[in-house]
Amino acid sequence: MRRFSALFFAGAVLILLCGCGGGGNSVGPLSIAFTSTPVTVPGGTNFVFSVTTQNDTLNRGVNFTLALNEPSNGDTTTPCTTACGTLSGQSNTVTANGPDTFTSTTTVNFAAPLLPPTPNSLILTATADANSSVTLTDTFTIGAPQVVVHITNKITNIAPDAEPVTLNAQVLFDTANAGVTWALMAQGAACSPACGALSSAQPFSVIYTPPATLPAAPNNTPTITATSVTTTTVSDFDDIRIQASAQPISVSISNPFAQINAGSAGVTINAVVNNDVAGQGVSWSLEPTAQAGALSAQQPLSVIYTPPNTAPQSPNNTPMITATSVADPTKSDSFTFTIAPPAAFQGNYTFIVRGHDDGGNAIAAVGSLRSDGAGKITAGEIDLKSSDGSALESGASVAGNYESRKAQDGTDDVDLRIENALSANPPIRITFTASFGNSREVTGSGPGTSPVSSGRFPAVAGKISGQSGKWILEGEITRHEMDPVVIADLAGKALAFQLRAANESAIYELGRFSLSDSGAIIDGSLSSVQGGPVGLEGNVLEGGLVPFDEMGRSTLTVALAKSAGTHRFAAYAISERCLLLIETDSGSSFRSPVIGEVKMASPSH
Repeated sequence: MRRFSALFFAGAVLILLCGCGGGGNSVGPLSIAFTSTPVTVPGGTNFVFSVTTQNDTLNRGVNFTLALNEPSNGDTTTPCTTACGTLSGQSNTVTANGPDTFTSTTTVNFAAPLLPPTPNSLILTATADANSSVTLTDTFTIGAPQVVVHITNKITNIAPDAEPVTLNAQVLFDTANAGVTWALMAQGAACSPACGALSSAQPFSVIYTPPATLPAAPNNTPTITATSVTTTTVSDFDDIRIQASAQPISVSISNPFAQINAGSAGVTINAVVNNDVAGQGVSWSLEPTAQAGALSAQQPLSVIYTPPNTAPQSPNNTPMITATSVADPTKSDSFTFTIAPPAAFQGNYTFIVRGHDDGGNAIAAVGSLRSDGAGKITAGEIDLKSSDGSALESGASVAGNYESRKAQDGTDDVDLRIENALSANPPIRITFTASFGNSREVTGSGPGTSPVSSGRFPAVAGKISGQSGKWILEGEITRHEMDPVVIADLAGKALAFQLRAANESAIYELGRFSLSDSGAIIDGSLSSVQGGPVGLEGNVLEGGLVPFDEMGRSTLTVALAKSAGTHRFAAYAISERCLLLIETDSGSSFRSPVIGEVKMASPSH
């Protein structure tokens, strides 16, 4: 009996084991694939990347990383700055959750920059969250920005029989500069003259005249459309309400101030206009106009006032800003304020730093920063390069803080600490002291100093010194004179171009050129080479300068007609007379970082 029971039990187990062989679940290897990829993303637009993940039993999808498709620091790519664009809004949607099929789709929005980065090749890497060894890449470029249309002075409300209004259109990124066509409709149908009339249509303006009496719906809510001639799918719309108003217009400036420091950042001033049925807003004026600063970015209800770099003498140090109603010029508001001397360290500054360590390695940095006069560096940008490869940054956003003190020799010293505004690996941390003296000159004599003469610096300029980590630093810093910086300020001027190694004082390349309105180099030539390539005197310089960003940084590309070599430099503006340069090419043949300048050429140059 016992033997029978044992045999029965063994047979039952054998049957159970055999029965499990044919009905098990099978999941294949994890895989990922792009389901939407571009060749080119137009500047200023958005593109949604999509990746499908198969056989991830937890359906966790992928993670995305954006980089420049260029090697740096031993890696196959270069980390991106904001110049590459941004990723946002990543989401993962599960479309199949077993038992045999596991599928999810991960999407992320890419916001392209208006202008392409350098080099114009981006790489997006998708990495499976469940297994970091499973990756996929897509390479793409940034194309020309799409045409954008703006009606700059839209009408919100207007009264019957009101004065005609001239509407203005702005068309961005239209290489043909063809302007717009205008249309007046109500609920998609032509409505003139019941809803008013358009006249004197021009590529960038049109006159709208409201009807003499209040029309019935829908003609009391017409729409004026401005459509790009070049790209007819791009338009802007002004939805108007025609309504009567018996109330008088009144104007008030909502944020007047009593004092502002010379050299401080621009301030936005706002106006409120009551009973302005046409929504025409105000016009802005500044009196006196000489030495009292400037108004810019004028809008119907706002304007930016930027004070001068130095406080003017009386009476120009107490100007008045006035907002006057466009619909009723007899109505206005104004305020008077005092322009005080600048804070010890406030405004926009451009700097160049050179240094070395005990091992003979060299480092150089060129950048710009904005100080608030109260101990904070609120914005900045830097290009940094060292001969030992420990530092390599291109157009990195920085911020930081500083402390001002009076030195024993009477100079005003500022201790600055600059670091990344965004997370980065490796991080940027630079400390140095800037010394400003009332009569101190920043000269270009002596080893290890800039070859630039003191004539380029305005009164607010200083010397840089100190030690940051292993690097012993020196350099110059000066107040940034241009705001905003535009290539047109440099176009047509005779410019001198010179370069040198950061750890040497001798200039090894000296040339000259001019710039066209678009930034292209014209009439460029290399006049002398000392310590650089031999036999290149008289070589034709080619290349150009791209538009400056808000911190005054551009990229200068220089090529020699007799050589295949092309060099790229970060170019930071001090004024329309001078740019500071640092070479950004990672493959430079010079061991030391290469720095230099572009400045106004003397008549005898």
